[in-house]
Amino acid sequence: MVLSAKGAVVQFLVPPTVHIASGLFASSDRADPLQATFIRCSPQACEAVLELDRQELDAWKRGNTAEVRYRPAANTPPAVFNISLMGLTAALRTAREASD
Repeated sequence: MVLSAKGAVVQFLVPPTVHIASGLFASSDRADPLQATFIRCSPQACEAVLELDRQELDAWKRGNTAEVRYRPAANTPPAVFNISLMGLTAALRTAREASD
């Protein structure tokens, strides 16, 4: 996650076999999922980014987990991962202080 003037940008790296047309979605706790944008793919991984505005970033800071889902291939069910958000606020504070 990288802080921006508007909020933050979250970077996702997924296997290169990902079904791009199905999209990649992430949500904090029980919030509505947000769709990430695929940027590029290489033989090692595909990169997607999700821009969070300040309100969405605040929800992620208050949340306990983020859910990430995408289809590994066209004819497969979605892969779903839960990622802990514990310590996110402290990590962003430390990153901000290190860049000042």
